Amino acid sequence: MFNRLYTFHYQSIPSAMDEEKAVAQPKTCLECGLELGAGRSDRKFCDHYCRIAYNNKRRSEGITRSAVPVEPDPEQQDIDRDIAAMNKIFDILVSNRIKLFNMYHIFERRVPISDFHRFGINLKYYTSEHQDDYYETLFKMCFDYGYHIDGEIVYITYSGSELYFN
Repeated sequence: MFNRLYTFHYQSIPSAMDEEKAVAQPKTCLECGLELGAGRSDRKFCDHYCRIAYNNKRRSEGITRSAVPVEPDPEQQDIDRDIAAMNKIFDILVSNRIKLFNMYHIFERRVPISDFHRFGINLKYYTSEHQDDYYETLFKMCFDYGYHIDGEIVYITYSGSELYFN
């Protein structure tokens, strides 16, 4: 009997939290601004479409979760730019290697210069130079495949001593 009276008496006294809840504005969706209906008390969005749209917008604007805005570090920006440039060059080298691999197996070491240029090799980038025993000339290598341009003929070679990781 005492517990029931105590509980009744405790529930009948309004608390400070109840007054704050009564004064608080209804929660609205962070994306569309509509009032949130029934559901979890910590909801921020009216549905998953608004949640996805809100997060996509935040990502595209580059907004992070940190409360304090972070100043970009110039040294880190230089490093990021250098890494991006190295990745671009590496992609060109891998593309050249794949093209040389295909030419090596299609034309068997000798390619007319017109067909060589049709494959679209970027002549500016190569990984090393290799002295070939068969042709006794210097080849520009893209990992394990290389080329040597001699007039109207391009010679292609394979060197197992060069490393290429697939």
